[in-house]
Amino acid sequence: MINNKPMRRIGRLEQYFFLTFGVFIMAVAFYFFVIPSGIVTGGVTGIAMVFQRYFANVPISAFALIFSMVFLLLALLFLGKKGIFPEHLRLAPFSAVSRYL
Repeated sequence: MINNKPMRRIGRLEQYFFLTFGVFIMAVAFYFFVIPSGIVTGGVTGIAMVFQRYFANVPISAFALIFSMVFLLLALLFLGKKGIFPEHLRLAPFSAVSRYL
């Protein structure tokens, strides 16, 4: 059976809330499950985990923030402002939450 109801559009505030909530859940999962197990994942956090093994006095969240900023600047150069909209909202909260857990 096909549901022909139109989808509800969510507002900008709802977008920010759900994006921030999702980032919080992701940071908690990394802090409690991925990092203690030593599993190196893909992406910025995986690169940060590898670098943290060589520079033990620098937290993973600092590396994640630095690498995220580098990739964000590269995306800005190649894609422009409209191509990076949700990424700038994810960058700081993930590093902040994972730093203070």
